[in-house]
Amino acid sequence: MTGTPFSAVPFSVMLSAADARRLQWAIGAARAANVGARSVTLTLTAVLADNQGAAGVILMDIADAQELLAMHGYLSRIDLVLDAADTATLTRLRAMLPPDARLTDQRRDLEGMTEMTRAFRINLVALSLLALLVGGVLIYNAMMFSVVQRYPLFGMLRALGATREQVLRMVLMEALALGVMAVVGGLLLGTLLGEGLLHLVVRTINDLYLPLSESRLRIGMWPLCKAVTLGVGLTLVAALVPAWDAMSVTPGTMLVTHTWQLRLRRALPIMFAAGVLIMALGVIWLMQPTAGLAAGFASLFLVVVGFGLVVPLLVLGVVQVLAWRCRWCGGLSLMALRNNARHLRRTGMATLTLSVAVATVTGVGLMVHSFRHSLEDWLDYRLQADLYISLHDNTGGLTIDPALIAALQALPGIREVRPGLRTELATNVGPAETFVVSVQSASLDAYKLLDGDADSALPALRAGQGVLVSEPFANHHHLRVGDALIIDTPLGSRAHRVMGIFRDYGSERGRLLLDRGYYSRVWGPARTSNLALTLSAPAMLSEVQAQAQTLVQPWGLQVLASRDIRARSLDIFDRTFTVTEVVRMLAVLVTAIGILAAFMALRLERRREMAVLRAMGMTPGQLWRLTLWETGILGSIGGLLALPLGIGLAYGLVYIINIKSFGWSMDLLTPPSYLLQSWLLALGAALLAGIYPAWKTAGQAPARALLIE
Repeated sequence: MTGTPFSAVPFSVMLSAADARRLQWAIGAARAANVGARSVTLTLTAVLADNQGAAGVILMDIADAQELLAMHGYLSRIDLVLDAADTATLTRLRAMLPPDARLTDQRRDLEGMTEMTRAFRINLVALSLLALLVGGVLIYNAMMFSVVQRYPLFGMLRALGATREQVLRMVLMEALALGVMAVVGGLLLGTLLGEGLLHLVVRTINDLYLPLSESRLRIGMWPLCKAVTLGVGLTLVAALVPAWDAMSVTPGTMLVTHTWQLRLRRALPIMFAAGVLIMALGVIWLMQPTAGLAAGFASLFLVVVGFGLVVPLLVLGVVQVLAWRCRWCGGLSLMALRNNARHLRRTGMATLTLSVAVATVTGVGLMVHSFRHSLEDWLDYRLQADLYISLHDNTGGLTIDPALIAALQALPGIREVRPGLRTELATNVGPAETFVVSVQSASLDAYKLLDGDADSALPALRAGQGVLVSEPFANHHHLRVGDALIIDTPLGSRAHRVMGIFRDYGSERGRLLLDRGYYSRVWGPARTSNLALTLSAPAMLSEVQAQAQTLVQPWGLQVLASRDIRARSLDIFDRTFTVTEVVRMLAVLVTAIGILAAFMALRLERRREMAVLRAMGMTPGQLWRLTLWETGILGSIGGLLALPLGIGLAYGLVYIINIKSFGWSMDLLTPPSYLLQSWLLALGAALLAGIYPAWKTAGQAPARALLIE
């Protein structure tokens, strides 16, 4: 901390270093501020370090704050340092408290905040592991390409006396060395990406959870150790199959591919059965209501793994059916189909890589598309007024002046002004953000009930016997319609029956809805923290907004049109998923490189076959078309296989993961145009990946390729 914490200067304040930099406020400088209709001068006397938890907060002497906020003799909170085991003291304190005060454990609030940010962190970790999984496939393809390229070398080593175990160790040691170098480069690149993405993550947390000052990137030893372990371990695991392939090479190298094909064909039914079983286990685990968020992602991972085992047999079946249907056609298309079936070891892995990547992009994309559509729909029926005015601080003793409300009602063009209050109430399940509105004038159409009946809820709300809860609040606290929720009031704790559950995307913690008349009878005259203004003629929006802004300017308030609130909300939504889009694009890029490596390995295995075709009269252009036919067929099949998996992943993300993470649901949308785009993405990626192998194949010299190496 720099400066003097408390000064004799009236209304001296302290800020975090980040806020002081953002506001360009130097120590000792004075700034004018509006509190209600009152204008005061605040003087910055000290700046706190960013790690002291003061981001977005102004700290000042309590006496100055009481005077500034017109809260003389009133405290909204008292922090006590107690021994949790001292039950006698806790009992005496509870007996001393007035009816409207509540003794709460601060650790409980901290745990709630930690639980909220935990869901966000798990989502980022899951996407990172997805990129790591795709990277493993890339390593496999790269190592397999390297092994296939050196088949003659391995055959010579075996002929000179090298054992199978020595060849295996040699390939694994190469993979280890490459893995270590790649991990070092990945750490450096990851650090640079972390610096670039830090502000995006901080901005998302600020939008969704709590104020957080952006600081420099901190690199701890534990994350580095995890990165090194995962990187090197994944490299060795991905290199096992290529190493086994190299170990199987004999001086008669040409027999290796044929032997592998026979083994793979025999194993396909077993792989298919195992894949179906693993997918079934993943689905069953995913549907368990007691499974946590991490278990939900693990079950989706099982579904992806099971799908990967099923893909090779499906690819073979589709290719054989197409070849049978095209058997009378002849030409390059039939040759391409039969080549894909013969070289299933390469084509199956390429199709698997492509289909999993496209399915993941499709699943996450459908979830984001459905979420955004549901958010737009929610904003459309939630923002029923034309203009909105709200206090920045809704939890203190501030209120919008009744004189200002009367002046706004007198403006020409305003048909109705509806007051509201957003406050926080203590309940038996913890503090809850609460909307206090007049249900006599505010229709419940603005709160779309997912469960419950509006006709029976209205009388209960007006009588103070019922309450509406948002979907996240109900899911986090396992509440259903008819359950009792105990709210602390000045008259003591009262049980309120849950009369309905409404959809709400405004708060992950959840919200309550109480009637304003009931609140005034129990808590005293309700303050006004926000106003909803409805116009008699929507065409007067700009004019009335300007007039209202002139009236509220002395109070430091802002008049926002519903369309502006809608645009800001969607902008926050898009910013929230920026990190998701970055990770998805990285995964697609890595996948495209992996497909290219698989096709290059296939080209090396078939170089003599292609040379024979050239020697028999096939032109370079025909070789071009043959290779693109092969890659196009695999891209089409991979895209088609990706669609059901992508829809399944979207279903799990929408109806399971999102509810476990954030507590809200949405309507899953699967527009045909989006599915068509996913299929075209798979086809385009395969064709692009096949361009370079086609060029190399068409340009090779037949005589050189036919030489025995």
